[in-house]
Amino acid sequence: MTSSSAQYTFSATVTSEDGFTATSSQPFTVTAGGTTPTTTGIFGATVTDKNVTSTIKADIQAWEALVTSIGCMKIYFQNANNPPPTSVAAAAGNAHIQAAWQLGIPVILCYEPTYSGTTNDATWPGGADKPAQGNSATTGTILGDQAQMIASAQGLIKSGMNVLAACMWQEIDDTGKHGGVPDQYTYLYYQNHGPWKAALPSVPLGIIYTGYNNPYATSSQLTSWFPGPTVLRPSDTRYCDWVAVDIYGNGYTSGTRYPYQNGPGNAPNAGTAGHLADMADYAGIAFGWSEFGNSAKGIDPGQANMTLMISNDAKLTPYPGDPVNSIQATFAYRVANGLPCMPVMWYQDNANTGGPNLIISSGDYRIPLLKSLAKTLSGSISSPGLQP
Repeated sequence: MTSSSAQYTFSATVTSEDGFTATSSQPFTVTAGGTTPTTTGIFGATVTDKNVTSTIKADIQAWEALVTSIGCMKIYFQNANNPPPTSVAAAAGNAHIQAAWQLGIPVILCYEPTYSGTTNDATWPGGADKPAQGNSATTGTILGDQAQMIASAQGLIKSGMNVLAACMWQEIDDTGKHGGVPDQYTYLYYQNHGPWKAALPSVPLGIIYTGYNNPYATSSQLTSWFPGPTVLRPSDTRYCDWVAVDIYGNGYTSGTRYPYQNGPGNAPNAGTAGHLADMADYAGIAFGWSEFGNSAKGIDPGQANMTLMISNDAKLTPYPGDPVNSIQATFAYRVANGLPCMPVMWYQDNANTGGPNLIISSGDYRIPLLKSLAKTLSGSISSPGLQP
């Protein structure tokens, strides 16, 4: 068994006693971490609840029974206050890890290493606001947090978890959601990408932006600090293997937050305005939609708007959205053109009773939309673990 992700075909020929032969072939996928997942495709969902493994497992199984198999989910860590576990056994208090491991669901590990300090690195612009280099034994430093992240991923893989990918400080934006500024987050990728890839070559390290707070076209995080080459900065070195966005229906508005500036396949100025799928294509990396639902703010945009966001259905008025830029259209284009795809994942918090993202009834209008999206994604020939 290899630790790289790839698709293979198993073929067998059987000859009967009277000399007749028959050959059968079956495709299978080997994924990052050296394990074969029980789910297929790269459509996922992060189904959360109170920190009880049996409850989360039941929530996941109920969601899968209604919608479709979960091909990936997020796992969140905080380095400074809650060092990530180095094995499944060490993660006894993390019910989401236990549930994913027991159900064989691949995961994206979301780490939160220290991003701020008083160090001025002469090799990097932005000022004296970075963590010190430190050493591998000192948390809160570049090398200390780096050692924790790598040990965590390696240990979980050794325990049998299917670690599909990892990121740092998911949902980065310009508004200081996590307290930092754009150059600090990108500096983490500058410092960590090389060592991470040397230690975990089959686990791509990516970056996740939030699409709610900032229109992409005016985001300095994207236009000035994206950790890779763009049309505006073509000679920049790439320090990430994939890029994804967390954006919900209430933040999906006309033009400013579309994955492609001018719609899939029609972006002659790719990357100039910070549209993430354009930027992924320019940098030659995978693009994903790592979290979506009706609303992260409690404001439900309604069935017509969500149908447009998810599917290719005809445009409705006066909704300002455009089905050409829907999730379905974006990934149908990527699959058809062999462009690498990261997972597309629904978010459902079962602890939030009555929340707009809950899918708990077989008659829910979103179920056929998500089934169709999952079918589109299952045709992807791209595998996250194959990213360089």
